Amino acid sequence: KPGRLVSIDFREGQPIHVWQIPQGKLERKFVPREEIEDTYGRITCSPGGRYLAAVSRQQPNWIHIYDLETGQVAGQLDVQAHGNVTNSRIAAVAFAPDGSEIAALSQGVLPSASIEQRVFVWDVKTGQIAAQPQLGKIAFAKADAIGTLLTSGPEPLQWFPDKKGWLLGHQLSADRI
Repeated sequence: KPGRLVSIDFREGQPIHVWQIPQGKLERKFVPREEIEDTYGRITCSPGGRYLAAVSRQQPNWIHIYDLETGQVAGQLDVQAHGNVTNSRIAAVAFAPDGSEIAALSQGVLPSASIEQRVFVWDVKTGQIAAQPQLGKIAFAKADAIGTLLTSGPEPLQWFPDKKGWLLGHQLSADRI
């Protein structure tokens, strides 16, 4: 929301502060349901600034969505392990430019020791999965380098303006199909 600043202290049990700018007035504070992951790309605000989506540190496959107007949990999304994937986690999360969908980049290890990556897309109003394209498998030797590439720096998952795909790690693109 224009004129709003969200301040997050990543230590357990610490509140999220929502400030009115430029007045510097505290609008509200609330304690998140679970400790929030403090890595780039695992926290995002919706266009318009009403919602905050954050990946849980304790449950790295869960996204909690907070309503910044009320401080309440507006919803939660779960990326279930798929197929033979283990050690699955959400590496990045982002709202669509129009705020109608939210995407999460999921990474997990296959029995062959390669890394599988997928983008899960949910409809914000219904909470239903709208798409889940598989991005492919990465050989284990390259997995650490690719995983770091895809999740390093600010905004490692960005929507294309037409909502037909994403930019991953500022270098790779993925189609929605």
